[in-house]
This record gives sequence, C-alpha cells and structure tokens, in this order.
Amino acid sequence: MDSVIRTLDGVPHLRYVSEKFQTYDEVPAKHLPCAFPIDTNEELEPYTIGDAALIHGKLTILITCYVFSETGDVRQQRTELIQEITRYLLTDTLLGSLILDIEPRSIQTDQGMIENYSLFNMEFEIDYVYTRTDGG
Repeated sequence: MDSVIRTLDGVPHLRYVSEKFQTYDEVPAKHLPCAFPIDTNEELEPYTIGDAALIHGKLTILITCYVFSETGDVRQQRTELIQEITRYLLTDTLLGSLILDIEPRSIQTDQGMIENYSLFNMEFEIDYVYTRTDGG
C-alpha cells in the first residue's frame, strides 16, 4: 500500500492523497481532485517451489476519488483522472518491481447524483509473492 500511495502522490492532477477517508463535503476545495486509497480484501495461497515456502497473494485496493467543477462539468475531469490514475498504477516501475501484476477491475461512479461533484471508486487487484519466512 505504501507504494500505491507513493504512486498516487505522483499523479499530476491529484491535489490530495490520504488513507484517512473524508466525505466529499469535508474535503477543502484546494484539495480537489483527491483520492483515498484503502486495501480491502486479500486472498493468500501457500505453496512451495523446491525448498522455498512461498505465499501467493491477491490484494484488492479501492481508490475513492472526488472531482469538482463550479460549472458542473465534471464528466471530462472524471474521465481524465480515471485514465491518469490507471496509467500511473500500471506503469510505475517501483510499484511494478514489488508485485507480479496489477489489473483494473471496476469503476463505479455516483451517476451524477451530486451537483458540481463527481465521486467514483476504482478497484484494482494486485498479485504478489513473498516467502513465508520473511512475512512479506
């Protein structure tokens, strides 16, 4: 998660990234657009290769984002931010060196329910392997 947060901190159009979740109306305007990444479900499967005792993990992360526009034209901002976050997570070399793979899984939006804002969730799945003896 530290590497995911570091990668998100590098996304040019994000002004604020935090694990401490806030609702859209709690976020100061100067922090928009913003992202709140959390790790959600994790599946672990032990296996061995030769003498190596390994764990294969699949971690689901959820990134909640908010964008704002005085004119209410948030669809384009949302689309560009989704593309930018996805591109950064899929191409970051440091993150890529720590994991086997990262894949986007889903995007859910507020469907235009809140005037001048767009709220959306992006879900990604991360595959990784670590030795049982070092704990990851």
